[in-house]
Amino acid sequence: MSGAHRAQAIPRRDPQSPGLKLDTGTGRKSITCTGQREGPGPDDSGFCLCCPRPGRVIPRRSLMRPNTMNVPVCVIVGAGPGNGAAFARRFTDAGYRVALLARDRAALGTLETEVAGTRSYVCDATDTDALGYAFTRIREELGPAEVLIYNASTRQFGDIDATDPASFELAWRVNAYGCLAAVKAVLPDMRKAGAGNIVVIGATASWKGATDFVAFASAKAAQRSLAQSLARKLGPEGIHVAYVIIDAVVDMPASRRMFPDRPKEFFAQPADIAASVFFLTQQARSAWTFELDLRPFGEHW
Repeated sequence: MSGAHRAQAIPRRDPQSPGLKLDTGTGRKSITCTGQREGPGPDDSGFCLCCPRPGRVIPRRSLMRPNTMNVPVCVIVGAGPGNGAAFARRFTDAGYRVALLARDRAALGTLETEVAGTRSYVCDATDTDALGYAFTRIREELGPAEVLIYNASTRQFGDIDATDPASFELAWRVNAYGCLAAVKAVLPDMRKAGAGNIVVIGATASWKGATDFVAFASAKAAQRSLAQSLARKLGPEGIHVAYVIIDAVVDMPASRRMFPDRPKEFFAQPADIAASVFFLTQQARSAWTFELDLRPFGEHW
């Protein structure tokens, strides 16, 4: 293999594996292939193993090779705008490789492009076969998950008269069934390591059923009970399970359209929520948090 190419490096982490070196001749950080490492080449997603084709420019989002450097891996199920994007940024800032799972291919692609150090996997959390396949790929391409953030949810709102059995079941499948399946997918590696973090993103509806939240509240209550059962079982095995109750309207474009006259202080900021979630994953074993309530300072509760 001869020649060289340059591609923008993933920020905050310099490559240490054979065949790669930092090139500062251009006045910016880049990766130059030295042609010393062999690999099978890119897969169908553009996954490159050290420049199998000289001169080929690798997009920043594709510059991720098998995890040979013990880089921690965080998996976000339900990665989208708002909290999902903020989680991705917070964990990549801390040096994690981040796997993004969601159904919306276009939105995932945008997020993957915007946040270096991420890789997307199109997947429906209620499809156990698809979920299992996605986690197999993550394990092979990024490494075993050290952190799982289950952020998938539904917005099935309505009272008893407006709620049909199908929408009621869908809310449960996304919030509870999918969470169970995702946890079972990461559990073997976490048990092997004797450590891990599972953070489930919940809502006030998990402990308070409002009139118009028949499907949503029952599903979130089931999710919270599931998280409690997991925490009691897995805590003694060294795996930290936490449940985050977001008692707020999260600041997103859709939320701003719903509440156009509210000040910034009315909304919970995704970056601040992400900082609290990251904190949970760094706690010492002698003082783990299970349930964490988050709300803006002016929220009435």
